Amino acid sequence: MDPIHCMRTAVVFILLIHLVTSDSNALNIVATCNHTTGSINSINGTWIELSAMDGDFYYKCQYQPPFTSKQNNLTGLQQLWFSFTVSDVSVSPSTEYHIRAINFPSSLPNTGGKYLKDTSYKTPGCESKRMSNHPLCSTHKWDACIFSVIHDDKIVVTFTTSSASDRYTIILRKGNHILHTEDINGGGKLENHTVEMKYPGTCEYLSISIIPYFPHCGDGCASVHHKVNCSNRSGLAIGIGCVLLFLLILLCCCILRQIYLSRHSSVNRTVSVRVLVVYPAIDGLFQRAVMVLAEFLQSGAGVHVIIEMWERGSLAEQGPLRWLNSQSDLAQRVLIILPPQLTHTENLEPNAAPGTTDHTVSASADSLFALVLNLVTSAAHDPQQLEKFWTIHLDQSKEKRKMPAELRGCRTFHLPRDLQKLQENLSGAAEMKRSTLRRSFSSFNDNDMSWRVKEALQQLDINRNVTACAEVNSLDESPKHLD
Repeated sequence: MDPIHCMRTAVVFILLIHLVTSDSNALNIVATCNHTTGSINSINGTWIELSAMDGDFYYKCQYQPPFTSKQNNLTGLQQLWFSFTVSDVSVSPSTEYHIRAINFPSSLPNTGGKYLKDTSYKTPGCESKRMSNHPLCSTHKWDACIFSVIHDDKIVVTFTTSSASDRYTIILRKGNHILHTEDINGGGKLENHTVEMKYPGTCEYLSISIIPYFPHCGDGCASVHHKVNCSNRSGLAIGIGCVLLFLLILLCCCILRQIYLSRHSSVNRTVSVRVLVVYPAIDGLFQRAVMVLAEFLQSGAGVHVIIEMWERGSLAEQGPLRWLNSQSDLAQRVLIILPPQLTHTENLEPNAAPGTTDHTVSASADSLFALVLNLVTSAAHDPQQLEKFWTIHLDQSKEKRKMPAELRGCRTFHLPRDLQKLQENLSGAAEMKRSTLRRSFSSFNDNDMSWRVKEALQQLDINRNVTACAEVNSLDESPKHLD
């Protein structure tokens, strides 16, 4: 190399150093330079730069104890790894971050960036499990629930807005051709939104696209699509007509059913008669006659008999007074059965006839009989109420007998003479089905149930005659007192 050239270069270098030194002295700054090898032993700290979508962030890391400290034995050490968590940066899904780390003092110029680390990292998208709960990822779960239909000369679009987007773009397409675009304000609310767009053309190949604007994707958010429902006015009219026809048929069926039920219930109310049977406690034969009569009346058309022997459970639960009051209120007729030769209530002492063990005398019959006499007395001033109480004499004798004062205003029947008349009146035969009931009563003598009633009454009459003879004989054989 030319010595003169080398001299000139050295002079220029010395001049530059001299110039810098002269400027430094003017500012009272002194530069101190030391020889270094660039080893890890000379590291004072690390400078970290983070470049994100919302700005750049800088961090200075220092080591305790420092690498320059004699406490650390770094013999043979080539590289150390440290972790550093950034707490003031919000990480977004599908976002790229640039990270740069530099040790200081910086490395020598000829190390080729050996002590500098530079990398880029892209966060996972909302489809990953790690980011699925991120606030921005909630927009990916948006269900637009689009429904669009052509109606007259317009298309009605209904969809559900998202709280994460405040505006939307609605695009009407026919195939790949855009016919209409409309921007709307969603207000950042979760609600149903309806948009009407003018369209006088045909419905084929029409589709609706809705583009949201979420914070994480901005103008690049994916759109949702829906094919327009081509139900035209004629189809809608047919549908409405079918619905109206169905409603009309249903209404007619309801009316017919109501008419049928009203008529059926009316017939049931006319035919079905609740009959309450009350009687005194006399003896086994009289008890049997009462029960046979009750079974006979129950077998008749439209008659429902209530008698305490068939209602022992409810009678025991309610007691005689409450049971009789409730049953008499529900009954259309109250039959008061009287035994032969009953003249007044003092004669109602039970008198069991010998050899009659087929029916046990009712324990509650007497109390119910006394209570029903009180009911008749209470109804004496009301002809309508008194009409429901009928007296039934189990005695075919025509001779007049004294009646208890309480029953003198009641309608009276004598059995078995008035048996057919009694059943006809209870069944309402005189007003409703007289011909049918007459045919059924034409075979009265041959009917098994009526024969049982007749037989029970005959036994009752025989027992009465035997008892009367026994009383006469006892009077004749009684000792006579001499004056």
